[in-house]
Amino acid sequence: WTCSHNALVHQSAVDMPVYTVAGVAVEFPFEAYDVQLLYMEKVVLALQRGEHALLESPTGTGKTLCLLCAALGWRRQTEREASTSTAAQHRPVTAWADQGAAGGTGRLPRIIYMSRTHSQLKQVVRQLRMTVHRPTVCVLGSREQMCVHPDVRGKTGVEQVSCCQALVAAQACSFHNELQRRKGPARTAQVPHPERSKPAAARELPDIEDFVQSASSERLCPFHFARELQTQSEVLFMPYNYLVDPAMRRALNISVAHDVLVFDEAHNVEKACAEAASFDL
Repeated sequence: WTCSHNALVHQSAVDMPVYTVAGVAVEFPFEAYDVQLLYMEKVVLALQRGEHALLESPTGTGKTLCLLCAALGWRRQTEREASTSTAAQHRPVTAWADQGAAGGTGRLPRIIYMSRTHSQLKQVVRQLRMTVHRPTVCVLGSREQMCVHPDVRGKTGVEQVSCCQALVAAQACSFHNELQRRKGPARTAQVPHPERSKPAAARELPDIEDFVQSASSERLCPFHFARELQTQSEVLFMPYNYLVDPAMRRALNISVAHDVLVFDEAHNVEKACAEAASFDL
């Protein structure tokens, strides 16, 4: 073992450096710089304490990888500790366990990772694939990005929404009908996450384009299927406006009371909030 910036490091089974950061084992794809270790330490400490953190680091210092590795390393340890009889005695779990008890949920927190655009989120997914982590993921998008029905996908705005809703109400969308069929006769069950039954190493970590292609190949509606999967996923990717816009948040049935919220490229959040609170005459 060697010591670097108060972090112990050794090699993992997949030949990836493992740093003990604030008591959490964090696997990182490369030998970490001091600034990266410091960044990951602040992420882990905020998660352990259930606190907010506003973090800044120079361009090119691997902020996205640091966020992903630190948050997922913390979540993995939280999951392990929660499965033991002594979990309540460990500080990394305590804040979240208390919140879960107060909120009536026994699940582990999801990591909701947000950026300004889907092109930026695609780069985040690409970096996630560089890590050892293979969580179940879901990417939320609009009908404009996810609809595959030939009569709807070419439309935009209100016209597209109205056309989609009319087809669904009339049970005239074969993609939505197939999704409903897989729920069973009661239409109340959830369609299971397609990656959940796979070994972690076999999970593909799809971005939005991969997901749309995969869902449509099974004749499933990607738009509504993603909304089914978001409650089952360990990591949820979406643009800022899906969370900061209250109407959109309600429409997507997103609850953030017991989840980790990561705003990447956060200097764009102010504009997203202003747009969410504005309207055109």
